[in-house]
Amino acid sequence: MPLYYWDLVLETAVYIYNIILHSSLNYILPFKRLYNKKPNLNNIKIWGSIAYYLNKTQTIKLEPRAKKAILVGFNNINYKVLDLKTYRII
Repeated sequence: MPLYYWDLVLETAVYIYNIILHSSLNYILPFKRLYNKKPNLNNIKIWGSIAYYLNKTQTIKLEPRAKKAILVGFNNINYKVLDLKTYRII
């Protein structure tokens, strides 16, 4: 795995670390302490799971509309997936 992918692993780990309770903060979420609101936990998915993303360059009518990828990161709004054929982050 190239070094760039490990950056995504670290970024995702830090995001998860900041939205869980900590005893050093009297069991307050670091996210809540910083932004004064609860984090949205609806976007949390299993890291490394299989994901599909929309193929926007579809030219043939019967060509598949989605491409297979692996989930390698997420944050408040976006997911980052690794395309299995081209090994590009999307």
